[in-house]
Amino acid sequence: MRSYVHFIARSRGELERLPAGLDGVLVIDEAYIEFARAPSLAPLIRNYPNLVVSRTLSKAYAAAGIRLGYGFAIPEIIHLLQTVKAPYNLNTLTRDCALSILADDKSYETAIDAILAERDRLVAALRALPAVRRVLKSDANFITFEIPQTTAIFQHLVARNLIVRDRSREPGLADCLRLTVGTPEENQLFLDGLQDSMAIVGII
Repeated sequence: MRSYVHFIARSRGELERLPAGLDGVLVIDEAYIEFARAPSLAPLIRNYPNLVVSRTLSKAYAAAGIRLGYGFAIPEIIHLLQTVKAPYNLNTLTRDCALSILADDKSYETAIDAILAERDRLVAALRALPAVRRVLKSDANFITFEIPQTTAIFQHLVARNLIVRDRSREPGLADCLRLTVGTPEENQLFLDGLQDSMAIVGII
């Protein structure tokens, strides 16, 4: 019987050592690698034939609508995947759209730099708020932060059409909300709305 295990590494070194001691295939999801300011682990495939690195165009390339992911692996694994995939699973329109997106390096790099700059600004602004207990480290295009009276804050933000995610029911994320990094204007609206919401519930 096959088993599947989800694993969260505590360090890059731990992640790099994992394939060597694994009797099976290790899949590393790099959906957010473009926001991580860290090199990809894809080159490790040369050393570990049991390693697969998956990517997507949905996040950094803002192309979730074309539903296209891709991956890196040794030829033997790629061949196995080709034998079980659905026939004609990649249509011509999706392929052409993906190639066009990948060819536009300048727009992509500009967009990533803008998101990273805004992520840093949001993190600094949230940490400056006394009511915010912690801001979790982020290597993605979103920020998770802990704040008291989470449900009330969440409801006030949503009432102002400021969409955040309530993650307070997930393990280790009690009283946490998650915010996706937007444009400078959108992020400022969020910060203003958060200040107003905190004032309404009485935590500032």
